[in-house]
Amino acid sequence: MNSRQRVLHALNHQETDRVPVDFSGHRSSGIAAMAYARLRVHLGLPQRRIRVYDPVQQLAIVDEDVLDLFGVDTMELGREFATDDKWWADWILPDGTPCQMPVWALPEREGDGWVIRSKATGQVIAAMPARAIYF
Repeated sequence: MNSRQRVLHALNHQETDRVPVDFSGHRSSGIAAMAYARLRVHLGLPQRRIRVYDPVQQLAIVDEDVLDLFGVDTMELGREFATDDKWWADWILPDGTPCQMPVWALPEREGDGWVIRSKATGQVIAAMPARAIYF
């Protein structure tokens, strides 16, 4: 049974070969970028560029090697919209971990904290105070 069949069977209350595994298939099951960096180290996996697809919650795109390791059956489809490097810019997470943020939501320093502004209006749409870990 492949992942698609497994998830569809489970959603239809049909027997599967095993329980489907979801890890980062949706924002509600995602992982914070700071935790993801530590998870890769803990698992002994090579360092990879961490891309934060949800800047407000600071959720990381989980790489294929981690998805495969845990036998994950789901995938967040939004991750496929910005695969080209031109859509990403370097940033540093609150714990000092280097990462990349989407260029359309790149945080800007404001006072002791950070803000994300609407590219259309310049209005602040998210703020992260000093010593906070989320917007």
